[in-house]
Amino acid sequence: MDERAKFVLEKQRDELNMAELCRRYGISRQTGYKWLERYADGGLGAMGDRSHAPMARPHAMGEEMREA
Repeated sequence: MDERAKFVLEKQRDELNMAELCRRYGISRQTGYKWLERYADGGLGAMGDRSHAPMARPHAMGEEMREA
């Protein structure tokens, strides 16, 4: 997460364009924009990894079926 914070702070200084900054950090521009968006939405606390687990499991077996 430290690299992400450094990336955002460096981008705010506006010394490099997005492509150059992403090359420096070894990330794609898509990832760079994602990090900036997360920072804008929630600050440094929102910069961590997010779970990829589904929020719901619509095809999961119901409790009644499990008990039977």
